[in-house]
Amino acid sequence: MIYKHTIDQSKLIFNQCLGFFEQHKIKPIPLNYSVTYEIFSGSNQELISAYNKLTSENSDINDFVLQDLYFNCIHSSKELELSFAEPLSQIINCTLTELGKSQESVTSYENKLLSSEKILLNQDKSSAQKLITALYSATKQFRKNKNL
Repeated sequence: MIYKHTIDQSKLIFNQCLGFFEQHKIKPIPLNYSVTYEIFSGSNQELISAYNKLTSENSDINDFVLQDLYFNCIHSSKELELSFAEPLSQIINCTLTELGKSQESVTSYENKLLSSEKILLNQDKSSAQKLITALYSATKQFRKNKNL
């Protein structure tokens, strides 16, 4: 919610909130202040309607009622879910993509090691030379892929 109240307007709303807290013996905590500020500023019609319904039914106004109004009219669970779900989904997708790339690199490096092991089993000098060259090349490529 974007507010465009002047200092004087905000002071008036603040004083209305404090009077409301005193009248209903409500704790002046940020959540309660958020609810009453939006009611007295007229900025949240859904909240005002819910509050008016409660008062028309002579419901007791207390901290629990304001908490319920807050989570239903100001910061609903759907908004909370969406605000967490989208960035979390992006993080998970990026992580899975990077994990896939890493798995491909590891598999490739593992295959090169296995083929080098087979060469080593021949145990002649040229085979050993091929093994060292292959390992060096694979390690160099692996480091380049992983920016090491």
